[in-house]
Amino acid sequence: MSNSGAPSPAISVVMVVRNGEKYIEEAIQSVLEQTFADFEFIIVDDNSTDNTVSIVQSFADNRILLTSNPGRPGKIDGLNHGYGMARGKYLANMDADDICTNSRLDVQYNYMESHPEIGILGGNAIAFQSGVQKPSQGRLLKSPNSHSECVHMLVTGTILLLNATTFIRRSEIPAGLEFQQGADRAEDFKFYCDMCTETKLANVDEVLYYYRQHPKQVSTRFADVKVRNARQIHMDLLHRLLGESMRTHSWLSNEVQTVTLRDIRLLLEELESALGCKSPFGTKRLVRRYVDRISTEELFSNRFADIVHFLRYKAKRLLTANR
Repeated sequence: MSNSGAPSPAISVVMVVRNGEKYIEEAIQSVLEQTFADFEFIIVDDNSTDNTVSIVQSFADNRILLTSNPGRPGKIDGLNHGYGMARGKYLANMDADDICTNSRLDVQYNYMESHPEIGILGGNAIAFQSGVQKPSQGRLLKSPNSHSECVHMLVTGTILLLNATTFIRRSEIPAGLEFQQGADRAEDFKFYCDMCTETKLANVDEVLYYYRQHPKQVSTRFADVKVRNARQIHMDLLHRLLGESMRTHSWLSNEVQTVTLRDIRLLLEELESALGCKSPFGTKRLVRRYVDRISTEELFSNRFADIVHFLRYKAKRLLTANR
């Protein structure tokens, strides 16, 4: 299973797997059946103790490159190893318990070729309950489309890219930037936070992926670790973007202090300046209009993502009702 010496492919699909025997055959098949054929498929075995390796070896396709994780056990070193092996112009992530639509690589390759300013591209997915639903019968997971929407969601600690749908222009990754230890279970969020000031982000408004939900998946088993690490990564990004002005927004890291809507408005203005793009969804306008319409300012806890969620989806209804 080696194609060393062959011309570089357009795309390197990278999958890290540990004990994935239950679903990996279907995942691999969905990649091999892509309408876009010019890819290599790097599968990094992360110390599996089940039949994962023998299942991978059963596929007689020279695009598959099976390798072992040479670093610490876990997805972080596995991804770094897979990315380091990649020869393609683009990197496409894939998880061992999910399924690609057969046009996924075609759609993302064509989009990136016609949008050279985009460095990371995701797309929509359908989440389905394993053993209960067919993939197409699940719940739509819709992602924001534009760079402005993506980056402002990122700085509020919100998921903006479904990691397994991401398609990365390899030349946009700065030298030395890797998935980092210490970001366990949130390594993808950390990677995108590091990349958001280096390149533009986007999502195509098409379903590219079927995301399998089951009790043994990592995101379910380690949800508390993921939330804790993502919170710290989010704060690090805000410090990097705002620098000394973070002192003005001590409420972001103070679990007791409350915050007014005017505090939020000031923060959004500073983030717009730091990011070089306007807040999407009319968020700042909603803040201004909502503050102007109430005599006693609403006070919130300091969970910034929850505050912005409120402003986007609740304030508009309140304003309409009070007209």
